[in-house]
Amino acid sequence: KVSPNPTADMLTVSLKESEGQLLVTNLQGQVMQTVQVTAPQMRLSLGALPAGTYFLTARTAKGSQSLRVMKQ
Repeated sequence: KVSPNPTADMLTVSLKESEGQLLVTNLQGQVMQTVQVTAPQMRLSLGALPAGTYFLTARTAKGSQSLRVMKQ
């Protein structure tokens, strides 16, 4: 779960796992940001990214899941 979406800066990401990796990629597939997951709920800043559409991918031992995120 990701909130708020769309966002101007900070996202709260809720995961079922407390270990793994979060990747933010643009529509061209370029990795814009990578963060290590250290807790089931993480805060992620998108403030340095230009406005647009991104994919947030959570990779854990149980697999990966991607969500579309809008940066205003």
